[in-house]
Amino acid sequence: MINKKDHGTCVICKKESPWREDIYRYDRYCCEKCKKEGARIAKANMIEKYGQATLLNNPDHQKKMLKNRSISGT
Repeated sequence: MINKKDHGTCVICKKESPWREDIYRYDRYCCEKCKKEGARIAKANMIEKYGQATLLNNPDHQKKMLKNRSISGT
């Protein structure tokens, strides 16, 4: 028993999710279909809140990210 859990649960469909030996945790998603659904939901939330799917193309947001980075230049 690692991480005090004896099974994993998919965050989309609530079915049991598989154990991942490489990260020593249960997967968040049970299958590829649920993983794609999670990505679709995340993209829809970004579009609803910010009006675009990603903020990485926005120069103002890039400046904000660089300002909060400890090893960033001026």
